[in-house]
Amino acid sequence: MRLLGRSDIGRARATNQDAFTVGELPGGAAFAVVCDGMGGAKGGNVASLMVCDIMGKKIKEYYREGMPEAAIKEMLQSVVGEANSSIFDMALNDENLEGMGTTAVLALVVDRIAHIAHVGDSRAYYLNKEGIFRLTRDHSVVQDLLETGQLTEQEARKHPKKNIITKAIGVEKKIDFDYCQQQLGENEAVLMCTDGLTNYIDDEQIYRYYLGHSIEALPDKLIEAANNCGGGDNITIVVIS
Repeated sequence: MRLLGRSDIGRARATNQDAFTVGELPGGAAFAVVCDGMGGAKGGNVASLMVCDIMGKKIKEYYREGMPEAAIKEMLQSVVGEANSSIFDMALNDENLEGMGTTAVLALVVDRIAHIAHVGDSRAYYLNKEGIFRLTRDHSVVQDLLETGQLTEQEARKHPKKNIITKAIGVEKKIDFDYCQQQLGENEAVLMCTDGLTNYIDDEQIYRYYLGHSIEALPDKLIEAANNCGGGDNITIVVIS
């Protein structure tokens, strides 16, 4: 299992409010978390770093070899819920952090099956020789408008509300998350990223970079491409293969 991650401040931001963590687990399992903070320079940075730290620690604490799929999903629910409660309580008790939160996309790969939980508009993709497939649905105003036919894909990319999300870790006392699974074959990959990539590089461009570069080079090449297209946000990419 290969785990590769990179985060870049981009070309327009004063701080990097993205964060990620990756780790290996017993029996050849692995995990990754990607977060994009919100709530001002201090709050966003605190939220994303804390959620990565909490989720990484809790996965290592709770994971056991041989867990059935239902238990893995239940574990992820606990991990997401505990991270949400921690951020919510911290923001509630510190007026300087009021309104902070973060997106989160989490992947736990066990026996080549990726178990993915996510909140917000950071994404996970599945890539193989057939193409690129988005595994997550953005929790965002623009995604809702797309699904109701009020926007086209091209209009969505330039919409003034494209950065407004409808769900985030730490904003409400309780959190619901989306969950899916994806089998990974040999030479296939899961790519997780923040919107600093997807607001500047579309899905087909991501796929062309996947075909044209090694897995080891892919995060750097995609970050370079997003920066060359404007780099207006922090960019974080993790690849699991």
